[in-house]
Amino acid sequence: MQHLPPSEEAVRQSTQRWLDAANAVGRAEAELISAAAAHGIEVRVLARDGKHFGRRADLRPNRINVEVVDGRVAVVTDIG
Repeated sequence: MQHLPPSEEAVRQSTQRWLDAANAVGRAEAELISAAAAHGIEVRVLARDGKHFGRRADLRPNRINVEVVDGRVAVVTDIG
């Protein structure tokens, strides 16, 4: 894991706490995006129904990366 400045690390920890409580896997994609946005968290879809999308190397401690199958979150890959 990349080391972050203290303020960004605090955001990453807050994002992780939200994610731990969100029960993201199995939720509808739109529902997760809406719930995350209400907490200032972005959702980036890295793959949908087996099709993988390009991934930029920009790190955002308030973003979660997911894979979606049939409109539902199948995997949360990481924060960033």
